Amino acid sequence: GAVTEAVSAVCWKMGTTALIFLTAGSSLGGTSGNMPRRCAHPAPCFGTAPWHELVAEGVPVRDVEPLHLTMRPDSAAQSDPLWLADQPAGMQHSGGMGSISRPGWAAMNSTASKYVELKGSEDASHAVKFAAAHKLVVSIKSTGHDWFGRSARQGSLLLWTHRMTSIMWHDNFTPRGCANNASGSAAVSLGAGVQFWQFYEEALKRQRMVVGGTCSTVGHVGFTLGGGYGTHSRMYGSGATNLLEAEVVLADGRVVAVNACSKEHADLFRALRGGGAGFALVTRMTYRTYPFPAKGTLGIIHGRLGGGVGGNADTVTAGLRRFLLWYGGAVTSGVSKHFGGKLFVYQNYVELQLSYVKLSPIACQSLVVGLGVQCTPTDQDWKENSAITSSFGSDGWLNSWAPDSASSYYTETMSRYFRLDHIQGDHLTAFVNSLSRLARTLPLDYKSFLVVNTIYALGHASDIAVEEAAQTTVHPQVYEAVGMVKLFRREHPFVPAPNEPLNWTYLSNLQLFHRELNNLLPAMGSYNNEGDYTAVNWPELYWGSNYAELMQTQRKYDPMGLFSCFQCVGADPSSGAPYEGPDLRDSSSSSSSSSSSS
Repeated sequence: GAVTEAVSAVCWKMGTTALIFLTAGSSLGGTSGNMPRRCAHPAPCFGTAPWHELVAEGVPVRDVEPLHLTMRPDSAAQSDPLWLADQPAGMQHSGGMGSISRPGWAAMNSTASKYVELKGSEDASHAVKFAAAHKLVVSIKSTGHDWFGRSARQGSLLLWTHRMTSIMWHDNFTPRGCANNASGSAAVSLGAGVQFWQFYEEALKRQRMVVGGTCSTVGHVGFTLGGGYGTHSRMYGSGATNLLEAEVVLADGRVVAVNACSKEHADLFRALRGGGAGFALVTRMTYRTYPFPAKGTLGIIHGRLGGGVGGNADTVTAGLRRFLLWYGGAVTSGVSKHFGGKLFVYQNYVELQLSYVKLSPIACQSLVVGLGVQCTPTDQDWKENSAITSSFGSDGWLNSWAPDSASSYYTETMSRYFRLDHIQGDHLTAFVNSLSRLARTLPLDYKSFLVVNTIYALGHASDIAVEEAAQTTVHPQVYEAVGMVKLFRREHPFVPAPNEPLNWTYLSNLQLFHRELNNLLPAMGSYNNEGDYTAVNWPELYWGSNYAELMQTQRKYDPMGLFSCFQCVGADPSSGAPYEGPDLRDSSSSSSSSSSSS
C-alpha cells in the first residue's frame, strides 16, 4: 500500500544521451587534480607494502572480492540490506549522480583492494599504524550506508568494523576522568559494528529507551558522527547529545578514551558529537539511556491528510497547510516534544507518519483532533509487525519497506532546516505553495520523495533533548529549527556504469529544488548525513559557525589526512575531495603514482 511504500524513503531521463560523461567516483580520490599523495592499488607501492608485518601482529589481511551487481530485483545485492552489510565489498547504494562540475560515484568504482576485519581496539591500532607508516589510502566501513559512498575508496585498505558488535549495559556510568557521581547516568556501550536492529533487540529486553535511527541496518557510529536523529529525538535528544564517551584510535595509532572531562582530548570529543567522519577511527561509543515509556504511552499515527485517487494540487496544498498549522501550534504550545516523524508530500496526496511518546491514547487523540487521524498505542515502534528477515542467511531483521532500498542509485538529494517562523503567517502560504509545486515535479513511483521531517531539528524540543546542545558541533541551526525539508530520489534496481552519464532531467530538477528552497529558506543549513552531493558550500551548509573549530580539530588530530573523506571536515572546500596532507611523495613514490595513473 501507499503507506508501506512511503516509509521506504527513510533509510536513505530524458531519453537522449547526455553530452558529458563523468567517471563515477573519481572526485573521491585525490586533491584538486593533484597526483594522489597516498598509496592505493594498483600503484606498486600498495602491492609491495610489507603486509606480512601486519599479519604478524595478529591482524589477517584479505583481498576484497568485488560484488558483481546485476539488475535482478530478487538478487541479494538488490533486495537484502542485511546481506550487503555482511560483505566486505558491500555498499548499501550502487552509486550517486554528480553534476556538470563534480563526477558522481559508483560502487563498482569504489571497491577497496584489501581489508582487515577488526575485532577490537588492538587490531585497529595495528592497522592504523601500518597504514600511516606506509602512506596507504584507507577507508572505514561498518555497514556501507553512506549516501556519498564515503565508506569505501577505490584501491584502499578497508578497516572493517562490522564484527565489533559487543554491547555492555551500565546502571551507573561515569566517564573516565570525571568526578565519581553516585547518580551517574544509566548507559550502554556499543562496539563500532552494532546495527540498530541489534541495539533495539537488547534495549527491548532491558526495557530501556535509546536514541537510534529508523533504518534497522544502519550502524550507530556514522549516525552519531553526523548528529544522529531518531523518531523520539524531540523528547530524548540525538545520538550526539546522548554520547557520553568514545574509544577511538588516533591517526598515530594511539587508543584513547575521550569524553567531556578529557584533559587532552575534549576538543576531539566535541568533534565526534556531530562533526562528521574524518577525525579518528571509532571503536566504541557509550550513550545515555532512559527508562522505557510506561505501557500505553507510546504509539503511532498514520493517515492520509488529503488527496488520493483523483487528488490534485489543491488537495495537496490543503493537506500540507493542515499539517503545518497543526505542527506550528504544537510547537508553540510546547507539546511537539511528544511527536516525531514525517509528512510525505506527493503530487496528488500527503501521507502522515508520526510516532508519539509519553502520552496516553486519549491525551494524544485530543492533541491531533484537528488532523482527523487516529493515535494507535503500541508496545514499541522500532520494529513493525510485518518485519522480515534476510533471504540470504544474514542475521537480523528489516522493516518490510527496506528491501527496495538495497543498491539504490541516488540521483537527487538535498535538505534544508526550517524554523517556526517559516511556517507562520504569510510565510506559511509561501511554504505550502512552494512544496506543492515541487511535489508535482516528482513521479508517483515511491522512489522519489519530498518529505517534511520533524525529527532532524531540536528547536523548542524538551529540556532533556537540548541539555547538551552547546557541547555538540552540528550546525547551530539544529537547535533553532523545528523541522527539515528533504528531497531524495533514486533508481532501483539500477547499476551505474563506470562512466555513467549525467541524467539532465534529474539534474535540472535538482537545480529547481535548489532555487525554490534557497528562496524559501535563505541561509538555512542541511543535515550532513543526508546532504547534497553537488553542494559547493557544504562546510557552511552542514556545520555553519562550528566549521572553523572543527577544521582546527581535524588538522590537530589528523594532519596528514589519513581519515579524510569526501565532504568531510578538512576536505577541499570547493570540490569536496579528501584532504591528503602536505605532499608526502618522495621521488620513488611519485614515480609509482605517475605510472599507476596513466
